[in-house]
Amino acid sequence: MVPIVQFNQAEDKVVLFSGGADSTALMQMMHEQGIDFMALHFNHHLRAEESNADEAWCQNFCAERKIEFVSVNLYVREDMQRGETEESAARRMRLEYLQEHYIEKALYLAHHADDVDETFLMRMMRGAGASGLSSLREERDLGGLKLIRPLLDWDRSDLHEYLIERQLSWREDATNADADYCLRNKIRHEVLPQLKELGTGLRSTQKLLAQAADFLESEARRHLDESGFTREMFLTIHGALKQRVLRLWFEQNGNYSIPSSNAVERLEQEWQDLPERAATVPLGHGVFVTLWSDSTITFGKEVQDQWQSTSWTWLEKPTISIGEFIFSTGPLSDELGAEVFAKKDFPKELLIQPNFPGAKLIPFGKKSPRKVSDFISMASIPASERKAWPLVTKGEEIIWIPGVKRAEFGRTLNDEETIRLAYARL
Repeated sequence: MVPIVQFNQAEDKVVLFSGGADSTALMQMMHEQGIDFMALHFNHHLRAEESNADEAWCQNFCAERKIEFVSVNLYVREDMQRGETEESAARRMRLEYLQEHYIEKALYLAHHADDVDETFLMRMMRGAGASGLSSLREERDLGGLKLIRPLLDWDRSDLHEYLIERQLSWREDATNADADYCLRNKIRHEVLPQLKELGTGLRSTQKLLAQAADFLESEARRHLDESGFTREMFLTIHGALKQRVLRLWFEQNGNYSIPSSNAVERLEQEWQDLPERAATVPLGHGVFVTLWSDSTITFGKEVQDQWQSTSWTWLEKPTISIGEFIFSTGPLSDELGAEVFAKKDFPKELLIQPNFPGAKLIPFGKKSPRKVSDFISMASIPASERKAWPLVTKGEEIIWIPGVKRAEFGRTLNDEETIRLAYARL
């Protein structure tokens, strides 16, 4: 027996309606109970005609029930910023639209219990803390937006059964059934079914983490309210609060991206010593902060066309931050890739520089050079990032295009001592 959802009659409600089974079930429940609400659909234009067909289906569903329907066009690929994936760009654009138009509304989302499990495992594998592991809560304030998730006690199968009993259909994204399409699908179809055979404590763990996260969030907000975002506060508070305080400060400045653990480490490192006058530090997602000699900090969000080439003496400094990238000869949080080179060939000093016209490297297993631009164009790198993509060089010889292609340089043999070079993003 699935739980009955009770809705607050007094709120001015907007339901985010994709046409999938989850949001269709939520819409039908509210309609059957006579709840007054509006349906809001986002057409991200990511699946060609399917996106338009989803919009038309949602509009017809609402028209049959006399539900107010609004559809918003978001052209995600055309508006992606440097460092964003399609998913993160779509999320940013939705939030920006909602904050501009629906700040006074109660926004209803159809996340359910299986979404909570999947998100928990995805974020655990990426090294998230308590807040990230328990982020899908029944009610949450996000930059003035009131988010409500009334279906967290329902499983996906419950919602499907609910719709089938009423002989209602829904829209299905064909990629959802492909376990190899993305990490969430693999967790949904392969990992979670096996975990549920081993035990039932996952949701109890999530509830305990949510309690811990609530306490840490309140402590972070208290520190920020009492002292503001200052150097002394940031450097002295407990490590469990630093990322939370930084995120809250981002929100105060109108930015709702979530700073990574690498961004926190970068800011902490740069703020240990005061600059002679000022220093600009990128923290990812297009966010740049300026550290001033009087210990103050100012927020900036901009797109920098280029960053400066930097020499790296890796024996003296095993990890270095350059632009929005981090390189290391050791393991990194949120590591995106690594390559192994023969130590006997490896220089004591590397040069890391942005991509430049005419750049070439000799690909691994080949003898002749090819244009770097050819490899970058074939890789899944947004066009807006290709101009400034990092190249790792030994003198004038390019030895690695991170995440794209390594050179023939430094080929290793059996039992030969090696150097492992890894990279990540802020």
